[in-house]
Amino acid sequence: MQWLLERRRDGVRCVAMDGEVLWEALLGLPEGRSLLRIRATVPRHPLEVELASETVLAPDGRVSGWIDAPLEFVLSVVDTSDETQEQELHVLEDKQLRTAWREQEGYHHPWRVALRRKPRKDARRMWLRMSIKNLGREPWRPQRCRLLLYGQELRALRDLVLGPRVAWTSAADESVRLLPLPGSGSADRARVLQPLFRRLGGTAS
Repeated sequence: MQWLLERRRDGVRCVAMDGEVLWEALLGLPEGRSLLRIRATVPRHPLEVELASETVLAPDGRVSGWIDAPLEFVLSVVDTSDETQEQELHVLEDKQLRTAWREQEGYHHPWRVALRRKPRKDARRMWLRMSIKNLGREPWRPQRCRLLLYGQELRALRDLVLGPRVAWTSAADESVRLLPLPGSGSADRARVLQPLFRRLGGTAS
């Protein structure tokens, strides 16, 4: 993911690219005392994750793999005289992300996934390690579950962005837990959550 910033007489041209132009705008910013902050985050509403292929678990059976989830990129402007003063300018959302509503459950984002053996490099995705286990006495066909990822820790590992582990189980009822990444709380924080400050002019990756 790259952000191109170009100062022009009529303002600042901002382009977000990842092999294609994702967003382009002309920004009007305070002269001489502005920083742009680019921050990666996850959607505020829960993801309603649906397994793309039928999965059947015998009693005590277990499957696991990696699933992808969308990232959002927040572009803000910060006054250098007071960096606590931040104004959000734009949220770059995933093109495949939709928002739906269900009575008594509220807003959510439908998200269809496949369990993969390993994550793939993608600047617009984060990856979650999911474990699905049948603790009941009858066969179980898991179909969909909800994940509230907003506020969870993200971590960058080489070219990947990793999120919490997901434990999805079924006994008398289904249960989903988000488990912290190993080493959470250490000094090795995700660089993706450390805001990128960019002075006007140049590119940001």
